[in-house]
Amino acid sequence: MKLFDKIKTFKGTSKFSTWLYSFTYNHCVNYYHRNKFRKYEKSTLNIEQIFDDTSKYVHDEDTHKTLKIKRLNIVLGLISSDDKEILISKYQDFKSIKDLMKLYNVGESAIKMRLKRAKEKLLGMYSVMYSESVE
Repeated sequence: MKLFDKIKTFKGTSKFSTWLYSFTYNHCVNYYHRNKFRKYEKSTLNIEQIFDDTSKYVHDEDTHKTLKIKRLNIVLGLISSDDKEILISKYQDFKSIKDLMKLYNVGESAIKMRLKRAKEKLLGMYSVMYSESVE
């Protein structure tokens, strides 16, 4: 279906077989990368779940949830202050990307990349230290 939709982009400056090969190759590469990211996303801990656990169960006496909160606080203490600050601003203070752009005086892609890297560090350290996944 995608091929029929994109056939109008063929300009005839090259052989049709060359255009078809390029189209197919690019489609496959995009499909692979898109699914690779989804698989990675499913296999890592979910930062939103960890922070949700923190906000939902602060006063709960459920020892398992309390333990997760304590562990999260320990790991937050081990990452850099810049990473900790941006994660807390985003997930605890509920600041938007636009708010963070103003706060840090950088562009949207820079904020998203900082968040991504900070999450990866936090989640990597959490899973290494405690060898468990978030439910």
